[in-house]
Amino acid sequence: MIKCPFKCVEVHQFQEFMKASPNRCGGWNEYNHNIFVKIWDKYNGNLVFTSKSNGDYSSELLQEFIGEILQKIADAKFEDINSHIEWYSQYINLKMCQKKALDKWKENKIKIKMPFRDAKKYKISNSK
Repeated sequence: MIKCPFKCVEVHQFQEFMKASPNRCGGWNEYNHNIFVKIWDKYNGNLVFTSKSNGDYSSELLQEFIGEILQKIADAKFEDINSHIEWYSQYINLKMCQKKALDKWKENKIKIKMPFRDAKKYKISNSK
């Protein structure tokens, strides 16, 4: 699908983002990334918060989140956590946009096929 010239913008953006990423875990090893995601889900669910979006690292929720990561991942550094928050926020946002675009594409594909299916049924029932 990466070389397909007909893909939608959202799919292309997500694929380019992943191609530019150091690995599928944003440069972290899979073990630490999985811990990060587990803690992320605990604090955020699918919500996206970034330090850049609100310009404030002092939010209580963000501080608790970072504190728990520092506790659970021994060699984690504050700067690494912040950059991973930015990477993962962008990852989630692009992935959600891709999913919405693909869902819309599937829905449109079904709508396009529907008249043809109905026409075939009509021909079959009328020919009997």
